[in-house]
Order: sequence, then C-alpha cells, then structure tokens
Amino acid sequence: MLLRARVRALACYLAVHQHLPYDRMTQLFHDVLGIDVSTGALATMVQEAGGGLGLFLDTTREQLQDAPAVNFDETGARVAGRLHWVHDASNDLLTLLDCHERRGSIAMEDLGVISKMNGIAVHDGWRPYRRYDVVHSLCNAHHLRELEGIGVVFDQGWAKEMIALLLEAKDSVETSKSAGCHRLEETTLHSIRVRYGMLIQKGWAANPAPTIGKRHGVKATAANLLKRLDRDRADVLRFATDFRAPFDNNQAERDVRMVKLQQKISDPGAHSREPAATAPSAATSRRCESRDRTSSPGYSSSSKETSGSREWSLGPERLPTVTPRS
Repeated sequence: MLLRARVRALACYLAVHQHLPYDRMTQLFHDVLGIDVSTGALATMVQEAGGGLGLFLDTTREQLQDAPAVNFDETGARVAGRLHWVHDASNDLLTLLDCHERRGSIAMEDLGVISKMNGIAVHDGWRPYRRYDVVHSLCNAHHLRELEGIGVVFDQGWAKEMIALLLEAKDSVETSKSAGCHRLEETTLHSIRVRYGMLIQKGWAANPAPTIGKRHGVKATAANLLKRLDRDRADVLRFATDFRAPFDNNQAERDVRMVKLQQKISDPGAHSREPAATAPSAATSRRCESRDRTSSPGYSSSSKETSGSREWSLGPERLPTVTPRS
C-alpha cells in the first residue's frame, strides 16, 4: 500500500511539476524502479489526485474574490486537436487556472473570480474585461513594449519620454512603499498626471489625423496606443494612485507560461489531451513544494526564491483525459 501511494505521488510530481510526457514516465518507472506502469494508469493517477481538489479550489476562488488586486490573463492551448483557452486569475499568493472552449466572458464567468471580486482587476486591456463593473488597472509592461517600438524604432520622442515617466512613477511608488507610505505625496502625483497629459498632447501632435483617408503604418500604430493611453489614463496610472495595484500584469503572464512550457516538451501524441490539463495541474503541486521547502530544515532561502511561495490550482475535471466542456 505504501509503495502504491509513493508511485502515485511520484507520478503526479513527474507529470505536473517536471512536465514529463507519460511515455517517458513509463520508461523511467521501468528503468529506475523496475515497475511497469502504463501511460493510461499514470494519467488516471494524476486525474484522481486532481479530483480531490474541490474544497481547495473553492477556497482559492473565494480568497481571490476578496483579494485587493487580481491579475488576469489567458492563453491558447490545444485539447483533442482543437483550440481551447487557459484562463488565469492570480495574485502574489494564489493562482487559479481553468481550461475552456471559449475565450471571452463565458469562460470568465465559469472561472468565477472577476464577476464576483471586490478588488482591482489587472489585465492587458482586452475588451471583454471591461464588461465587469470593477476597478481596472492596465498592464504597463505592455505599454512599455509598445512605446519602445514607437519611440526607439520609429524615433518618436514623446514615446521615449512616456517610458521615462512611467518608470519614474514606478520608482516613486516603490520608494514610498519602502518608507511605509500608503500613497504618493499629492505634489508628486500631480506632477505625474500633468506630465502624462502633456506627453499625450505631444503624441497627438506628432501623429495628426490625415485630412484625407486613414492613418497607415507607424502613424496608425501610434494613434491606437495614444487612444488607449488617453482614454484609459486613470487605469494606466492606477498603480500610482492606488498602491494595491501592481505596475504590470507579469504575474498572470508567468502563470500561463507553464501551459506553453508543457506543450513544448510533451511529445506530439500527448498534445491531444495534456497541454490544457497537465500544465495547470502542475500549478497545484508547486505551492505545496514551496511551502514545505521553505518551512523545513535542510533547504536554503534560495528554495523560496525559486519556488515563489505561490498557490496554483485548476478545475479537477480538466486533468488528463480531458472531456471538453460545452
């Protein structure tokens, strides 16, 4: 019985933390442990382990609903040869992942966080997020990348200055937090807002609307970015006006990156059932590992830095041998 439990534990660890394809797992069990286990049995072990996460998932979802700020993102993954979407809701401690046939609001409703949350929704500005009556905060990592393309590649000075302003504001927020403050000084915040508005005006002046036809090329790219920065300036600067909001949405992007990693290293035959299921389930075990390592003797502080001391979870019905939800 003990050996069986250890085999099950090792199967879950190899599948969801090391992202090992099932056929290679069977080879490892045979070559190293002298145990013959079929790929189907291994998949069932992982699925059954996920099936016991119901209470854990409910608790994770409830805590995210009450969190001060939650990061959201989504990424594509193939299930049974069809494109599905892995949706993520996370903060600095918790991550909830779910795989769905749809990308938009139906999937967000099923994830069950943004529609019931009380805090700030941090995202990349994708339109479906705007359907929810919550406080929004836009990812400035996206803005910096777009501004760099316009400012550096196309040599528009206003974009370079906007990069400098956003990074300066970020530094001011971090300095204030380090000093134990809960907000920026009014003079500092006012200066940021005024300079932000002036740079928006400078950007429009550099990219005027044509008298005939539409903008093309860099002018169209710059105008689209300017429109967002102008219209949603309160959400762009949310990190400076409300310290609950992070500067970017990198947390969510790192979370869904696990799905892409699993797809890359799995064999082609596994792609029909694993990417949308096994990668999210990998997230569940990671929190357990980080918690145990950082609280147990014999592990250095670097273990915590590597593991991140974070919570991962997913809907257990979408572990290996996934049946796509209608």
